Amino acid sequence: MKDLLRQLKINVDILNEQHTGNVSRYYLKLHPGTNLERIERKAIEIALGMKAYGKPIIYPILHEGQVVLELITKSPATVYFNEFNLQDYPAQRIPIVFGRTHSGDPLVLDLTTMPHALVAGATGSGKSVLLNSVICSILESGRNIKLALVDPKVVELTQYKDVQQLMYPISNDVASAQDILDDLLYEMDNRYRYMVRKEVNNVADLIDAGENVPYIVAVIDEYSDLALSSANKEF
Repeated sequence: MKDLLRQLKINVDILNEQHTGNVSRYYLKLHPGTNLERIERKAIEIALGMKAYGKPIIYPILHEGQVVLELITKSPATVYFNEFNLQDYPAQRIPIVFGRTHSGDPLVLDLTTMPHALVAGATGSGKSVLLNSVICSILESGRNIKLALVDPKVVELTQYKDVQQLMYPISNDVASAQDILDDLLYEMDNRYRYMVRKEVNNVADLIDAGENVPYIVAVIDEYSDLALSSANKEF
């Protein structure tokens, strides 16, 4: 890296470097007259010179007067769902397997900390893989969770039609999707009123108080298509 930066006429000192998993990070101190924009302009040349798997991420650490240059220098490995044991995360209410970090550490997050999630991306970017990982995590977690599945294209969620956690038959059209969402809103309002009476703030508090209340997770595939085809209906 030092020789490459010198060839590109980027005058810096490399204060430290870290190589974890498939990521390499270089901590740079800029020489007088060298600015961050010059490094950013040479991002492609740096990636080519390091044979990296994409453009580097470049960002300053202002309070330390350093610039971090981060590259993926090894081919990403395949991560399999069965590598994870969700019973290892007892503190998480709804543990979801997201994969591994660049350092190779398990990335399992609690869905209750992000109750509304919108997944977007280009074709082939992994949306369906993530969707199935979310559902399989719920099924494998052993937690008291109910599922509401909306699948207007009838291709992504059919394999879950017989799971016991389903609250309703899988919706494949606008009318039944509207009915499911109306029912979930009704359930939400009922729970809010019940929580006010019990003087608690959320479902977790009800469960901790001994109430047999399941979490409910709604999964809607192709949300934008469903919204566009719904005409006067609201989603």
